[in-house]
Amino acid sequence: MYHYTDAAGMSGILQSNQLWATSATALNDSSEVKHGFEVCRVALQMWDEPDPLIRAVVGHLIDQASATQDLVDNTYIVSASSSSYLMNQWTGYAQSSGYCLTIRADVAFAPAGSEGRLASSEWVRVLYDSRSQHRMAQRLFGQLPGLASKDALRAITSLAAVLKHHAFAAEDEWRLIASLESRGHPNFRIRGNQIVPYVELRPAARETGEALFPSDEVAPVPVDQITVGPPTGMSAERRMNGLRRYLAARGLGTIPIENSEIPYVSD
Repeated sequence: MYHYTDAAGMSGILQSNQLWATSATALNDSSEVKHGFEVCRVALQMWDEPDPLIRAVVGHLIDQASATQDLVDNTYIVSASSSSYLMNQWTGYAQSSGYCLTIRADVAFAPAGSEGRLASSEWVRVLYDSRSQHRMAQRLFGQLPGLASKDALRAITSLAAVLKHHAFAAEDEWRLIASLESRGHPNFRIRGNQIVPYVELRPAARETGEALFPSDEVAPVPVDQITVGPPTGMSAERRMNGLRRYLAARGLGTIPIENSEIPYVSD
């Protein structure tokens, strides 16, 4: 997975050994999750389930999930892409001249606090094509009647978080989806004039979902490479040199550093 971020974000990941999952309500897409609920409603209309009672139950759950603001507020997302060579990601998430961390996809994550949970310990691919979205939604619909109401609502909301508008397809995004119990409290950071809620995710054992650290020690986020973003030239050389010294000082000098080599010229 390729996670684009600015210098502060990269330093935060390497110093804390955590990924920060941002509240869905604080992401760049103003239709986050809400668009996914609408997709679910359309998928329900097209579903070939013959039992009207099951269809009614699923419809009620979708309506209840979309009307429960707590569910959306307590949905947290880590975004990544399947490529480190996407200019829209450099400009949108790394302030053009930021960094792209190559994170091993075979390592699971778990919330640092006991009040959080992951929808899946693995990265989930975001779907933009309506046919794929409807198929995924309908697969979930068949499982909902067997779930407790609370789990069903959380499952619908987590699904909605990976069904995005086709206008964002160029991002080719993958996500970790976390949720926080309503009694839990997120952390907060400042982004410009905005207060952004987030939860901390740490590497975990894939088999058990348990965090890979005792209380006084944290396993590092598995970063295999760091790519320095555009523009190329003297600016990139300075940033690569600074990053090289930063990693060495933190005992991370073995992490390879690459230049994006994208021929982008900033104003």
